[in-house]
Amino acid sequence: MALLQLFAKGNIEEKVLPESDLDYDDDDEQSRSYVNTDPNEYDKENKEYNELSIKASHNSNTSSVDSITYANSMADLKDLDMDKSKPFEHYKFKDPSNKSNDLEIADSKDKIINSIDSNCTVLISGATGCGKSTQVPQYILDDCMSKKKYCNIIVTQPRRIAAISVSKQVNRERSCKDGLLVGYQVGRKKNYNPSTTKILYCTTEILLLKIIKAKSLSEFSHIILDEVHERTLEMDFLLLVIKKLQKINSQSTRVILMSATAEIEKLRDYFSDYYGHPFNRHLAASIVSVKKPSNYSVDVLYLDDLYLLIPAAQRMDLSKTQIDENGYDTAVQLVKAFDQMKVDNDNKKSVLIFLPGIYEIEEMHRRMEDLMTFENHKWILIQLHSSITSEEQDKIFIQAPLNYRKIILSTNIAESSITVPDVSFVIDFCLMKQLKNEIRSNYSMLIMTWASKSNCNQRAGRVGRVANGCVYRLIPRRMFNKLEDNELPEMSRCSLSRVVLMSKLLNMGTPEKLLASALDVPCLQNIILTIRTLQQVGALLSTVNGVISSVDGDLTYMGKVMAHLPLEPPMSKLIYFGYIFNILNEAIIMACGLSIKSIFSQPFNQRLEAYTQNLTWANYSCSDPIAYIGAYQSWLESKPEFDQNPNLEKTWALKNYIQLSAMRELYDLIDDVSNRLNRHFGIIANSGKIKWIKPEEKDIACKVVLAGAFYPNYFIRKTNNAYMDEHEVHKTLEEHDPYQTVYFTGFPKDQPKELYKEAIESLFPQKLVGKPTAYFSKSNNKVFVEFPTLNIKNMAYDSNQYEEKLNQLIPGNISYGVYVAIKMRTLKFNFKIPLLKPNDAKKKLELITQQMAAQKITPKEVLPIQRCILEETEFNNKAIVITVTYFESVDSFWAQLLDEKHNNILFKLWELVNNKISLIETNPDNLVIDDIYIVMYQEEKYRGKLMEFPHGLKKEYKFLLIDFGESVQLCNEDIFNIKDEYIKKQVYSYPTLAFQCKIAKIHSPINRQLNDNWSEETNTYIVGKLLKNAKGTVSLIIILILMKVNHSFNELR
Repeated sequence: MALLQLFAKGNIEEKVLPESDLDYDDDDEQSRSYVNTDPNEYDKENKEYNELSIKASHNSNTSSVDSITYANSMADLKDLDMDKSKPFEHYKFKDPSNKSNDLEIADSKDKIINSIDSNCTVLISGATGCGKSTQVPQYILDDCMSKKKYCNIIVTQPRRIAAISVSKQVNRERSCKDGLLVGYQVGRKKNYNPSTTKILYCTTEILLLKIIKAKSLSEFSHIILDEVHERTLEMDFLLLVIKKLQKINSQSTRVILMSATAEIEKLRDYFSDYYGHPFNRHLAASIVSVKKPSNYSVDVLYLDDLYLLIPAAQRMDLSKTQIDENGYDTAVQLVKAFDQMKVDNDNKKSVLIFLPGIYEIEEMHRRMEDLMTFENHKWILIQLHSSITSEEQDKIFIQAPLNYRKIILSTNIAESSITVPDVSFVIDFCLMKQLKNEIRSNYSMLIMTWASKSNCNQRAGRVGRVANGCVYRLIPRRMFNKLEDNELPEMSRCSLSRVVLMSKLLNMGTPEKLLASALDVPCLQNIILTIRTLQQVGALLSTVNGVISSVDGDLTYMGKVMAHLPLEPPMSKLIYFGYIFNILNEAIIMACGLSIKSIFSQPFNQRLEAYTQNLTWANYSCSDPIAYIGAYQSWLESKPEFDQNPNLEKTWALKNYIQLSAMRELYDLIDDVSNRLNRHFGIIANSGKIKWIKPEEKDIACKVVLAGAFYPNYFIRKTNNAYMDEHEVHKTLEEHDPYQTVYFTGFPKDQPKELYKEAIESLFPQKLVGKPTAYFSKSNNKVFVEFPTLNIKNMAYDSNQYEEKLNQLIPGNISYGVYVAIKMRTLKFNFKIPLLKPNDAKKKLELITQQMAAQKITPKEVLPIQRCILEETEFNNKAIVITVTYFESVDSFWAQLLDEKHNNILFKLWELVNNKISLIETNPDNLVIDDIYIVMYQEEKYRGKLMEFPHGLKKEYKFLLIDFGESVQLCNEDIFNIKDEYIKKQVYSYPTLAFQCKIAKIHSPINRQLNDNWSEETNTYIVGKLLKNAKGTVSLIIILILMKVNHSFNELR
């Protein structure tokens, strides 16, 4: 008779060891033993047990939780000897002829079943692809059904897609409808029937939440943890909780751990059973190994094996966790050697190169692309990392053309998630990026580190599946032998915030004591720091039952919300604040968007376009979280139409650089979070007391809750570190506007500069930045590129049609072209232009000059209105006398020259504009940025330059009154053209009378969005006493003022 049935019928007794010589604490639940006794000896043994129980009544080492909950487990165990009715009458066993029965694991079926029947915990070790995930649950199900035993199996998978796909595969094998006998649950997405489903596939977190809610395992007859080697926080915490509850109140539940590369001995000892008196010994968990013989060989070579073949290999610097120049060169030379050695036929085998991150992938891609250009190599380069689209990922499965070699540059995503069948060569730098908790901030960050031997072996496993293979590890053999055997589990290196919160829900002791039972015990300092951080953010109180504690705290309401959401505490706090500010929907989108893979794609050859599109989604904020809101709401609005027309959705995604798979994952997560908030706390959207009237107010609220949620994990950019002195800026840029200018260095002195002006300007995409203008320094080798201040037309999908929208994409006064230029530098764009030999260049310039003279081509006339009055004025003194016309900010004002000559010019121009011209209304479609118009402002006419098109609800244009320096907002009815061309030439014959002045050593706010005007007291003193009334003092004051001509006219640039 099965062990559990004996237990259920009372033929196995519980023995407690009173006053044992062994030292136990509350975590050693092994102080009871279950012994299979003969029924004839039962009375004798039971009498002995009663005597022991009496003696142990005051000194038993069984915890109070054990005593309370054990009674319930007996009833659960008796359910195993269940009725023999409906569940078994119409059960359909798996077809023996199904091809899945030929998998390697089939040979171990009986051993697996016997081990599970006779052991509480079983470990199954088998190579990837042997059939563990699909077959083991079916073996258990068929066995239980054949014996008419109670069966309720739950199987965890580390990823959502795996849980769904494996569930469907099992149903296909059994020719069963999805969700009937075998189902799945991932987030709120589920397909199973509680009354008929016997095997449920789910994510690790789903099982953890079910167990935390029930505080028992008795709901399930079998718990199968697949891919247990992925030592995530959730997996380690789940192992801890299962181990405790299995001994406390769920002795009937069988636990099966499965993996290809897990630390089997470590897990075996962790789940060992202690058998008490009279045995007094530990019994390790049972192990079943599934052998999968390989028909192909894999050769592994190390860096020291390449020293004679590749000279760069000897020069590699391995003292730091990074790839140096020689490292890249070694990998490239290896690939070239594959071609030269003729190691394969015309169907060249693929090469898989493991690199630690996207930066290293791009650097390797650039180097190999250059070699393909200059040496004519037949390579097909494919990038593989998490931020590329699924369509780009699919390229790795496409067979390369004849005589071409496919080279895949990948992060560790190719270790296990993706299998490429035709890879014969693996080049491994043995590096990886790993999340690690920064102790001071208690915030996780990606750092470069050496991979473990387990990781490297996983990478080596990419070859030798369908053919012989070769692995090149670019570190010496001796160094490889010193690597860690396994990757450090997240419990030992990541923030423990979510684990601590979940432990508080379990109520199984202090977090410190509970986590001390983990498979790998986390650092005590990390636990204490996590608790203090949670107290700081408001998730925990600083007291336990009213008593101050530095190592524990009672859960607050916010802490309960955090514990119930599948997000990190800062993301949950963001949602909490969003509810308070009545922007719950927006807060959930931002929090969920930051918790998954980015929804924005970055196609390798379109990264700049993708960046500019992200700026569009960000709605004038340059913020990724706010960009998630715009992109998600646009997709959600059109989702009904997309559901009917998937091709339209793909078109929209390609145009807007969106990853649809990530967008759908975001949709599921948002739905899950919203449901949990409503179900557990009754929190729903638009139920707050704050009512927002304008969209701009909501935008500000989003920034406020972002700042509050991540406090104190953000930094403030300080001017003394991030910005040069203002004088140095203007000296470096030679008086070019820093908000509109970037510069290059290194232009050859022996080249005629005018010849390359257009080539330099064409380096920047005009459709994104407008028409830039290049200037050459007269004193050094700098080249300045100045961008226009204009808004960019962007295509965005709106409702049922595409329409053009004019958006200001970036905040502040910095030109959009400067943002794009800096992004191009970050993306390592090639800013090279082809140069002629100096003599040939001079001859070509002379030829062009002669041709222009022959064709009577003259440079474009520069009108006086396009120049500043200062350019036409000669000054004998270092000081000039001015009158202030407009104060722009604390560090800037506009002025006019104060003398009789310029007063007369101003008077004549004023008379001409206001009394002697005929005007015609303008067509909004014909307005052009930087063009000059006559504008009506406060019932007076002015010369105005168009600066910005309308954006937002107000249809107002921004104009600069060029003779006074004031910026004003005007409607189209106030904008005019001059009717008479002769009068127009007269009006345009006067230069710009106002010029901008910057006050040295004074700065306005960096973001240019706060109130940066002078105070009333300062304004009265500076303007009233110094600049206007004391003419004799003006010259002295102006010496202290940094004069800066507003170089905003096309030809001056």
